[in-house]
Amino acid sequence: MNAMAEAPPVCPTGVVWYKTVQAYIIYGLLLWFIILSGIRQQIRKKRKRRRSTLQFEWQLREKKIHELRNEMLEKELQNKKNELMQQAASMARKNRIMKTLLEELERQKETLGHQYPDKLYLRMRTLMEKTLNTHSDRTAFEHYFNSAHQDFIKRFREQYKDITSGDLRICCLLRMNLSTKEIASILHVSVRAVELRRYRLRKRIGLESDTNLVDFLMGY
Repeated sequence: MNAMAEAPPVCPTGVVWYKTVQAYIIYGLLLWFIILSGIRQQIRKKRKRRRSTLQFEWQLREKKIHELRNEMLEKELQNKKNELMQQAASMARKNRIMKTLLEELERQKETLGHQYPDKLYLRMRTLMEKTLNTHSDRTAFEHYFNSAHQDFIKRFREQYKDITSGDLRICCLLRMNLSTKEIASILHVSVRAVELRRYRLRKRIGLESDTNLVDFLMGY
């Protein structure tokens, strides 16, 4: 009885079920399903690797573009700073020349006295003084400065409402890290006058005595 119970089932034809055509068809279908699943799995892995590769390449391109953009912006900013320094140097040079001419005019007038016509003397003096720090010079300087220093003047005015135009010019020149002598030449004033303006500026913006004014402005 036990041998008969453990024997595999047979078809009516006397063949065991796992050797029938239907069984082989099932085997084939299962094998095909396994192969197809493996192929699909490999395709999914390849697609995933491809997506990962494409994403990595895209990130590299974005990083490169970002670096190139920053490099271009840095070069543009440096060019603007160079233009600003050239503008400041040009103003200082022109003011030195005009100051020399004014001094020579005064010497000539003092030497010649009435022989040097007062009308001509006054006209020459007026023309020379007008050439020093003209409105167009100030406008051009502010344009170059704002381009190079990211609207520093606008932000400074917004915070310090009672700041004067003269104070702002001192701020700009100090932020460029120019010496007191260079600033005096650009503004056509004495070194002592620049030092007094720096002192008044510290008071106006309420800067602590232990804080360096130039460092404060450069980091503003």
